[in-house]
Amino acid sequence: MWIEPDHREHHHRSRERARLGIKIAVLLGGLSCCGQHATLQAEQYRSKLLLQPGQSLGEASELSIEQMEAELDSMQDSYSRASAGMKLAQHYVQQKQYDKAIRFYQQALAEEGLSPLVNQRLYKEWASVYLIMKDGQNALKVLKQWMSLDKTEDQDVALMFAQASYLSGDYLLTARALDRTMQLAPRISLDFHRPVLALSFSIGDFSRAQTLLKAFIELQPDEPENWFRLASVYLKQEKTSEALAILTLANSKGVVFGEQNLLLYSSLLATEKNPFKAALVLQQGLENGLVNANGKHYRLLFEYWYQAQETDRAMAALKLAADVSGDTELYLFYAQLLMQQERWQEMNQVVKQACQSRIAPSLAGKANLLLGISELKSGRTRQAREAFNRATLIGGENAKAGEWLRYMANAAGEEVSEAYVAPGAKGPCLASSD
Repeated sequence: MWIEPDHREHHHRSRERARLGIKIAVLLGGLSCCGQHATLQAEQYRSKLLLQPGQSLGEASELSIEQMEAELDSMQDSYSRASAGMKLAQHYVQQKQYDKAIRFYQQALAEEGLSPLVNQRLYKEWASVYLIMKDGQNALKVLKQWMSLDKTEDQDVALMFAQASYLSGDYLLTARALDRTMQLAPRISLDFHRPVLALSFSIGDFSRAQTLLKAFIELQPDEPENWFRLASVYLKQEKTSEALAILTLANSKGVVFGEQNLLLYSSLLATEKNPFKAALVLQQGLENGLVNANGKHYRLLFEYWYQAQETDRAMAALKLAADVSGDTELYLFYAQLLMQQERWQEMNQVVKQACQSRIAPSLAGKANLLLGISELKSGRTRQAREAFNRATLIGGENAKAGEWLRYMANAAGEEVSEAYVAPGAKGPCLASSD
């Protein structure tokens, strides 16, 4: 930061420096850029440290701030008071004591002792403090006050105006301020336009977000987040095909996908009627460790292969899903697919594997029905009858189990009542309530 000297007050300030000594040296040093605050403070207070070698730099700095604050009102000219107020305001911003910072910004500007360019910067800093505090209303007041004094258009102030409008809950004013920001800063840059993107997302301005993200991808093609955010913007607009196209392009360019985005990519492929590729993408992610190999994801893989009519691959995925999760329902579903292929022995083994421990009552009927069918088709009629009879005692599959018992009785030339065999208390597929 620089200060325009007031030549009319030069002689007066010379007398002031002689009277105040080292304190004024500290004040003038405080007009330095806040980005170099720590380094410049070391230079400012070097003479103090030489006089007080037992003190650390931080202690001396704090002491000078305290002295400056205590003696601020006794300073004779507006230039010194404004300069000190500015330094104190910036100090308290760094200390996150925002109420004090605001008070000193107000005092520094009220003195009217600094140049217009310095005042312009102070208004921005003051408004920024309100933005940090998420006080949009007061930030707007400060920005409007500054704009009434300086008619020069500024892209930074336009963006701050948009941020303050958003914090105030005025989304229409936010959109207008963003329009003006883009007019003043048409050339996209990552640093400046990231807040513009964030505000666009927040107010649901997906068209602007889409434009910005496309530009971000051109500037930073290897940054995965830009690709995935653009896909998200398309999805928020229900543009599924466009979202899939972006993810496909990102994949072809070697952009690294994490689990969430791989799952999204495979899901969009399936939605857009390409379950085969969806399954390939998901399976590769599982094999490479990019997707967690759990029952949920293997079940999803099964669904994609099943939709693609890849029966063997679908069944292999389903078996993995059941084995990894230990889910009884998945085992029984797998047994049904084996039944459709008349693989009776495998079906019997899978059902018994599902029934190694007591199962939920809601699944016990289906488990006993499938067990009975596999036992019957394997030539074990007594075990089949026992399983069917157990199924008739449990809701859900009792009617189907009764049909199988009648079928067995008719095949053996027996009365239906003769087909009944009391189910054993220690057989497989016992419900947890048995």
